[in-house]
Amino acid sequence: MEEAMERSESAEHAVDRDAVWRRHDDILIALSQTGEREERDLALAFGKLTAACAAGVGVARCSIWLFDERRTSIVCEDLFELATSQHSRGLVLMASDYPRYFAALTENRTISATDARTHAATSEFAEGYLAPLGIRSMLEAPIRRQGRVAGVVCSEHVGDARTFSREDQMLAAGIADLASRALEASERRRAEDRLVEANEALARHKAELERTVEERTAALAASDTENRELIDRLRVAVDQLSTPVLELWDDVLALPVIGLLDSARAASMTERVLHEVTSRRARVVVVDLTGVDLVDTGTADRMASLTRAIQLLGARSVITGLQPAVAQTLVDLGADLGKVPLFRTLKDGLVHAMELTRGRRLALRR
Repeated sequence: MEEAMERSESAEHAVDRDAVWRRHDDILIALSQTGEREERDLALAFGKLTAACAAGVGVARCSIWLFDERRTSIVCEDLFELATSQHSRGLVLMASDYPRYFAALTENRTISATDARTHAATSEFAEGYLAPLGIRSMLEAPIRRQGRVAGVVCSEHVGDARTFSREDQMLAAGIADLASRALEASERRRAEDRLVEANEALARHKAELERTVEERTAALAASDTENRELIDRLRVAVDQLSTPVLELWDDVLALPVIGLLDSARAASMTERVLHEVTSRRARVVVVDLTGVDLVDTGTADRMASLTRAIQLLGARSVITGLQPAVAQTLVDLGADLGKVPLFRTLKDGLVHAMELTRGRRLALRR
């Protein structure tokens, strides 16, 4: 009889755990389906994560902290209090004040402190933080980015001591992974915005310089060699501004191309790109053709030569910004760009570049 009751209790416990697993999976799936607003607003994304973590783990407080640039402190980016549904931010913790805690973050997937006031990793908070707020138990899930700890998701239980289950720890770790993805999406959006702003600024500068060239050309058409040399220098400045090489993030360069690409300009552009690939040890070059409205056989051949030269240096090329008319012209001309990935939008190209560099970082960590 007793054995049968134990089997029944064990089966009931298994069913309960399965229900918890399913509920936690539903939470993580819902959180992973972020929209454009969350990608552009990191504070909004973090707010959703802390609220979901507090409800899912069942704690009074949940917060997300990020290291500062010098890694001497962590800053609270969002603190959610379940009882009042209020969000706050701004608290700073110095690494020099809590050395054991900061060391533990780099060594553990999660830190589960049933009694946070005596646990080796969290006892440093006992007097100044835990006791005044009535916090007894803590569950810490480090946020990892590019092989290092970037911050932590902190779940704080108020009241009696609590032992966090395996399911709770897995949910907290999953939310920490989503926080890492939110950081990555935010960085990608910022890189995309910077490139768009750079393209707009370049277009303005190019238009201004072209007007200057035209005005000087008209005024100095009959002038001597010195004036012609000035015009040539202005034209060189236009070419340099219309084909800059921008570093978006580690391993990734961008080359926005505006206007027609003749042989002289193509040679100069190729020389600059190859120099930057070598000096910056770039792995991916995003060639953005948004500003190119017209192509001919010569332009297509020069782009193919550029991508082959980049490949010989061990880097990869990604071409973005192809307009429908340009794409149709390339097909009609029978242009051969090899196996270079082509994307219509800059956003898609940046996502592909990030995937390429992420694979390299993972391979290095292995």
